Amino acid sequence: MDILVEEQRIPPRRVEGRLECPLAISLSEFHVLLLFPSRIQALSIYTKEVMYEDSLTLDVGVAVGLSCDPTSEFHYLFTPTTTIKYRPNDENRYVWRVFLESGEYAKALVIARARQQLDPAAYQYVLRRQADKYIADKSYTAAAEILSESTESFETIVLKFLSTDGERRGGLKLLLENKLVKCNSSSPEERMKRDAIVLWLLEEQLTELSELRKELGKQQEAAEQMAHLKRFFIKKPVLEAIQTHQKAVYRLISSHADLEVQLFLANALKDYDVALNIYLIREQYKDALDLINSLGNPKLLYAFGPKIVPYIPAQLFGSIIGNEQISPLKLFPTLVLCQEKEDMAIQALKYLEWAITTQIGEHWRELHNMIILLYARFRPKKLHQYLLDGGSNKHNLPYDLDFAIRTCVQYKQEKSLIYLYCVSELFSEAVDRALKESLDLAKECAHLMDEEDELSFEPKYPKEMRRNIWMKIAKHIITKENNAVKCIDLLKESKDALSIQDVLPLFPEFTKIEHFKEPLCECLKDHSVKIQDLQDKMKEAMQIAEEIRVKTDKLQERVIVIKSGDMCASCSKGLSGRPFYAHACRHFFHRECLEDIAMSFLNESERKKLEKLIDEEQKILQRLELNERVGSKADVEQLEMDYEKRAMAIDNLLGAECPLCGNRAIDEIDKPFFSDENYELEAETQFIISNRRLFEGSTILELGSGATGVVGITAAKIGAKRVYLTDIRDKRLTQILRRNIEQNGVGDIAQIRNFKFPATDWTELSTTDRLLAELPGLDYILASDVFYDPSVFVPLAQTSQRILSRFPTARLYFSYQNRDTCLSVCVELVFVFLITNH
Repeated sequence: MDILVEEQRIPPRRVEGRLECPLAISLSEFHVLLLFPSRIQALSIYTKEVMYEDSLTLDVGVAVGLSCDPTSEFHYLFTPTTTIKYRPNDENRYVWRVFLESGEYAKALVIARARQQLDPAAYQYVLRRQADKYIADKSYTAAAEILSESTESFETIVLKFLSTDGERRGGLKLLLENKLVKCNSSSPEERMKRDAIVLWLLEEQLTELSELRKELGKQQEAAEQMAHLKRFFIKKPVLEAIQTHQKAVYRLISSHADLEVQLFLANALKDYDVALNIYLIREQYKDALDLINSLGNPKLLYAFGPKIVPYIPAQLFGSIIGNEQISPLKLFPTLVLCQEKEDMAIQALKYLEWAITTQIGEHWRELHNMIILLYARFRPKKLHQYLLDGGSNKHNLPYDLDFAIRTCVQYKQEKSLIYLYCVSELFSEAVDRALKESLDLAKECAHLMDEEDELSFEPKYPKEMRRNIWMKIAKHIITKENNAVKCIDLLKESKDALSIQDVLPLFPEFTKIEHFKEPLCECLKDHSVKIQDLQDKMKEAMQIAEEIRVKTDKLQERVIVIKSGDMCASCSKGLSGRPFYAHACRHFFHRECLEDIAMSFLNESERKKLEKLIDEEQKILQRLELNERVGSKADVEQLEMDYEKRAMAIDNLLGAECPLCGNRAIDEIDKPFFSDENYELEAETQFIISNRRLFEGSTILELGSGATGVVGITAAKIGAKRVYLTDIRDKRLTQILRRNIEQNGVGDIAQIRNFKFPATDWTELSTTDRLLAELPGLDYILASDVFYDPSVFVPLAQTSQRILSRFPTARLYFSYQNRDTCLSVCVELVFVFLITNH
């Protein structure tokens, strides 16, 4: 059976002189409900005080009973006539205060949190009271956990934790971490708050870590704090804040001199420059090199190589040998430092010896110069062989010759210096220095002059120069060693540069003749052989001269038979009826055809001479025709003699050799088919052919057509309706142009009207006006290579502008040769003027 324990008695009150006892009792969550006939009263379970009271109205009647449904938590009140469903409203509104006053903060906080939406002030009050209790009990972490939910100002809360005490610092850290979790980056103010909290937290953690490291026996706690700090760094809001204030964070960490933390952060941020600097400060050079190699970034190697190489040269150069992504030239600051110590130089040489074998490095003189410097200082035996491998042609050396000479002088590498003098073709100075060292070295220098020219296969240096060098050696042998045998042997070694006659004056007066017997006999024998060779050559020359004389006689008697079907090699028309030239190779040319061909292979003076002779010949013919009718016989004979002289001079120019297979044709085999001017004509001709539909059926005016008229003729050939060719008034030019028109088949009766030849003077506007009067219409203006005289640029532009004003729908196409940059600019400016005015 149940045992009831009486906790406290609640005396009933008196009503009208008698005690009023409750009719029924019911329990709610926090109260005891007492039912009286006319009212219902609620007593607090915790304080035993009446918390509230509800009265029954008269229409309800007198209460008779009260029961509770625990499932729905409703209470049912009974009267004789009515049943009332009753539930207390917000019965816990004061309960949190009861718990708070009794010191039950956890219960008070639970109730206040449940009513936070209804009464936020109560919730904040409970938080403050509970936090104050924790702070009083020095439970700062618990207080921080509570206050992180408080809406009290941040400054007020933080002041409760500011202290050097370790427990307060722990609470402050927890508070800041909780505040950081609640921060967001939605606004600049929030981001600023986040950044401040991160920097504060970092300062607190660095300070704590520093203190732990200083205390003895705190290694485990320090390790845990370091691990906590690392976890702190990798949080997203922390990383964002650090990236925003990276320099400030580095300065903060540097103020604590904590390289381990800074290194971890630099790696987390991928700030490898800082990470490498920390490795170098901590003298962890191998780790720095491993980081560089793992990243595969050559720029880091170029930047940090000079700082690493003094300590681990073997590892550094060993890691990059074979890596062609590394530029040896950009690594030069590192290589320069290697000349300070031998161990560094040896490793650098290994890399350089590999680098100059690569396709890129072999052409860099800087690398070869560095090899010479390091060899001269640390490996002199290798220097001479390296220079020999570089060759003796001073124009194709891989290194700088002047630098190599200065280096050898500085480090007193005499043998290599002598060789470099020879490469510089300073053989006299080289032999002078070599004779101070050894006779064999001097001979080696002299033998370097025995090289043959690559093209002629003749000795590269003249015999007299070689003789002078060998004479120095011979004088040294006689004056210093007084050794006649060696001097005589020198004659053979010099490869005919020296003769017995050269060295005989060098010997003393009293020298035994037996030393000279053999060389003298050999000298006489050589002379006899040379005499015999000269005789043979003279005999051969006489035979050749006789053969030439016989062939010349035969040529004088040779005749060429011209057949009726023989054609001109140029125009492919019959030879009969017109003057022609016949060559022994059976190439035949009409005279006028040969004149045109000759202009292309004659030089400037010959062309002018030919033009002058032809002009004089024409004038003489005119005078001869006149004198034959009205002149004297003596005048006619004189004119005929003059004509014969001009004709013979022309024959000498035109008929000297065949233009197709003679010596001139062979000499000009590498000459371009087109001159620069002809190339411009060819280019414009190709333009017309490529755009033939553009020009078909159109009326065209060509400015400055020249003697060939090739542009206008091309336009006529592709179907232009009418073509006007213009140029200066010159009879010879007009004759050639007419002939070109006829030979191209565009000068027949049906098309002869398509060509006009007005004199075009760019400075005379009246000439242009006469030309415009003849033009019934115009579609295109063509100008090919007319811009060569700057004095006519503006008049030519004005003429073009005047024509375009008369025919505004016409188009202008022009081409010009880029003879001079300034002239090209002038041409462009002229036509800018032309376009803007049109």
